[in-house]
Amino acid sequence: MSIGLTILTLILFFSPIGQSALSSWVKNKLINDFDVDLSINSFFMNPVGMSSFEDLLIKDHKNDTLIFVNHLQIDSRHFGGLINNDIYLGEVTVDSFLLNHVKYRDENLSNLDVFLEKFNTSRGAKFSASQVKLNKSKLQFLDENDIDSTYQIISNFNANLINISSKSADFSVVIDDMSLFVEDYGLDVIRSNASFSVASGVAKLEKLNVITPNSQFIADLSMRLPAAGLQDSFNDILIDAIVQESSIGFEDIRSFVPNVSGSHSFVINELTFSGTPNKFSLDSFRLSLPDSNFLGSFSFNNSEKTSNLVIDELIINPDDILAFVPSLEQSQVDFLQHLGTSKMTGEMIRRSSNHKIDMALYTSFGLLDVDVDF
Repeated sequence: MSIGLTILTLILFFSPIGQSALSSWVKNKLINDFDVDLSINSFFMNPVGMSSFEDLLIKDHKNDTLIFVNHLQIDSRHFGGLINNDIYLGEVTVDSFLLNHVKYRDENLSNLDVFLEKFNTSRGAKFSASQVKLNKSKLQFLDENDIDSTYQIISNFNANLINISSKSADFSVVIDDMSLFVEDYGLDVIRSNASFSVASGVAKLEKLNVITPNSQFIADLSMRLPAAGLQDSFNDILIDAIVQESSIGFEDIRSFVPNVSGSHSFVINELTFSGTPNKFSLDSFRLSLPDSNFLGSFSFNNSEKTSNLVIDELIINPDDILAFVPSLEQSQVDFLQHLGTSKMTGEMIRRSSNHKIDMALYTSFGLLDVDVDF
């Protein structure tokens, strides 16, 4: 009797009627509990294996596409979490994922922010997964409040994310491997990994390692956002960053500064950043080119229109400058070659009403001491 009942249950599960009923239940559960504008082209549930969604579409509050997934595969045994809002997905595979992130004109929140706010955190909804694989995906971003804004597109996005956990405003994930292509800058990230978390208003990227064909960037970053929400990105975001020994290729620099030339790399031996984009300090700042290097610190305050550059040691080889800026006029090239390798120490101070330069320059011509107020 029990065997027959089991067989009958399985037949019901796999029948068109059973699959249609399950599809309607999952869809209505998401729509009713989370107020999601959701459509699914097809859904197959295997009660003893993997279930799959085809052409899953989530629209935003403006009835435009927010998320589209061509194919999503999930372990069926974890669907029970939908009942008590403790959603554990186990291992998930997502093919051709699209995120259309838009901040509409005269709105403070993006469509993704509005969507995430719909999740009923007051009922303690939790979400977690042991592994999420994203294949051949695409992210696009647009801010309609910026009159010059156009879509910023990240294509060929592939990622292996593990130990994902989300509850209320807290979130954590280990980025085991990620690759992507930033179309506007022609920047190809062939591999990256990090531990990312958000807790108590602080976002952290720890052990960040980004590799391109020309560069490797290693750092620990943290960003603190105000409790009242982000109003001014230049003043409200407090950033702390420690950059470990990294190599930045000129090819990648040209993605952002087209006039830069050369085929070398410069090395960031150490760098500590603290502050906001409008007011910050760079301490323990050491850069190296093949035959040149810089050691010093820098502070900047845009509101007070002040800056302070301290040069503990700056050694400049003319060949590095010529490789970096090959467009110099011949007279400038001749001067640099006669000057030879130079060493500089000192300080440059900028204030709103006056400036000060106090430098000692050691060249093949001897010592040049500069002390100027203007």
